Amino acid sequence: MKRLMISVTALACILALVGGGVYSWNQHSQYLTTDNARVEADIIPITAPATGKLSEWSVHVGEQIGAHALLGKEEVSVNGLPMRPGSKKPGQEKGKPVVHELLSPIEGVILETHAVPGEVVRQGETIAMAADLSNPYVLAYIDEEQILDISTGKEADIFLDAYPDETFHGKVTEIGRSAGNFLSGNASASDSKEIERVPVKIVVDDFSGKYLALGMNATIKIHK
Repeated sequence: MKRLMISVTALACILALVGGGVYSWNQHSQYLTTDNARVEADIIPITAPATGKLSEWSVHVGEQIGAHALLGKEEVSVNGLPMRPGSKKPGQEKGKPVVHELLSPIEGVILETHAVPGEVVRQGETIAMAADLSNPYVLAYIDEEQILDISTGKEADIFLDAYPDETFHGKVTEIGRSAGNFLSGNASASDSKEIERVPVKIVVDDFSGKYLALGMNATIKIHK
């Protein structure tokens, strides 16, 4: 009886190992999986339309902004030069500064700004950086020896650490042209040979209204 119990236990262990091996092989043959991925969004610079002084600027880092929202105002001197015929606006006498409204080009969140009211800015100078959260995506870093298994249009399953019970779906839309040593949080930098990784952009079909923050960790499974 004792021998029978041992045999049954051994058989169960063997079946478990075989089952685990089959599952692992099936996953490896059908999917390319990595946890070196995170939520990203396009970063848009907000620039000064002309050289002048910021008369108003009340935007702060982390602030949510709407498309075309008023962010501030800039006073631009006309240097006492006469305006061209037909270009004069109400209240725009000789030498009086022109006031430009600074509007948000996107709906998103302010990532960086060091501008303050009264500051003189130059034309084209970046006064803030905003992330376009209306179109977030996942950026995954794929090991160079696996990149040939991926092409644009491939379907992908996305799992966010913040929502462990949710599965999101998307497609590979872009494969980077530059590789680098993009390490994940649990990767080691002391490998004997440095592994280069290629950034792959995955656009998610629908985040179902979930709260997202830039840099959220994700695991992705790209269908081969």
